[in-house]
Amino acid sequence: MLLTTSRNPSRKTRRFARTLSGIFGWRYLTRGKLSIEELLWMSERRGNRMGIVSEIKGNPAFIHFFKSDGKFISGLRISPGVIEKISRHTSGYVLFTDKIRGFPMELFENAVVEGHVPGKFIKKISPQYRVEVLDGGGKLIFYDGDSISLSFRVLEVIKRGRDLV
Repeated sequence: MLLTTSRNPSRKTRRFARTLSGIFGWRYLTRGKLSIEELLWMSERRGNRMGIVSEIKGNPAFIHFFKSDGKFISGLRISPGVIEKISRHTSGYVLFTDKIRGFPMELFENAVVEGHVPGKFIKKISPQYRVEVLDGGGKLIFYDGDSISLSFRVLEVIKRGRDLV
């Protein structure tokens, strides 16, 4: 998965995108002047999916997910909370305490949902990050050990959107 931002993002939006990509082991790409076509070409070479973090008034507000052919998959309208720089990027699994209602969890390729896999498996994989899902998927808190790396509220799961091409 390739994750980038809209053009001319604020520092807070860039930090949010970098932190999110680090947690899930995605490749973060500084957008610069890259066109949508160039981003799609790069995402095709990286794993067939791309996410774009967009902002409102300097704050991350949307994460839209697309296939490498530009077709819209899904999205999240968010309100950010804690955004910390992370020192290590995950190469393993991310453990969710629950699913995000109405969101295709398979977009988070290395996500494991507690209660949907055997407990032995969770002990075996020893996930680097744990995501506490509160309010039926309305709030996500990402933990690295005991410290919070990222948190945000999910205001809406976007099921319909415009394709990029």
